[in-house]
Amino acid sequence: MSWSLGEVKSLAIKAARGGGYPWGIAEDAGYAVEMLQKNGLAGAAALADLLEEREAEDGCLSCNCHTENRLEKINCPLRLGAYLKDLGTLDRMAVEIYQPWLLAPFLDRHSANATKLTSNGLEITVGNGKIAIEIAANFPKSGLISAKIAQGPLPISDVSHHTRVPADQFDAISKLEIFAHRTYAPSTEQSRVAGAGAGLTEND
Repeated sequence: MSWSLGEVKSLAIKAARGGGYPWGIAEDAGYAVEMLQKNGLAGAAALADLLEEREAEDGCLSCNCHTENRLEKINCPLRLGAYLKDLGTLDRMAVEIYQPWLLAPFLDRHSANATKLTSNGLEITVGNGKIAIEIAANFPKSGLISAKIAQGPLPISDVSHHTRVPADQFDAISKLEIFAHRTYAPSTEQSRVAGAGAGLTEND
């Protein structure tokens, strides 16, 4: 099976909602996954890992996730991204964050500038709708990551845009489907009869 970017975005939204995020943040998750996949990056896998980490932390990745004036204390990339995208300026800041690549799509707000998120073994450059990631082989896949965000005239090289999710990421798609399934209403005899198809009436 092949997945388009639109399909994986829709799945990501449902998965984030099934993972406990409100619909607004879930829509942001879909946007982030789509933009990462468009740039050839494993956005679906990053979201699947985030949802598993969130579940392991009893549903909340930060005790300060609702504190808007202390952005450095928000360690969920989706919640921090939602705040950052509404700010007019972005000063240099240090953060501790899960799955930092999920934050990258929210850093692209100024067409004339680029933004860099750097950590030990990771460098993400974002600008003009493009995302470039350099990552060391031993960079941790999970856990809190200490990183710095800075903005300035940082050039970004051309990145080839992708239109579909590669087959090697289908394991992540399967994980997202499990979370997405939580948003579906359970089937009942009444719903099966009232739904599509013939139900109990033979009409062929």
